Amino acid sequence: IAFGVKNLEESVARLKEKGAQIIPGKARAPGEKATFHFVHPKSTHGLLIELLGPEVSQQIAEGRPK
Repeated sequence: IAFGVKNLEESVARLKEKGAQIIPGKARAPGEKATFHFVHPKSTHGLLIELLGPEVSQQIAEGRPK
């Protein structure tokens, strides 16, 4: 399941504070921030959750690929 979030880093920080395990996404180019992260299924009763930053969420909404 995937959720678009307004501020990816803030959302990840809040989840970590609550004990969630985060699987970091990869940046497209060196020096760039990742545009997505996953919440490990161990933290969500077996469900893999993807958090999408606003740029990726917008691309998906407009029908453009990631």
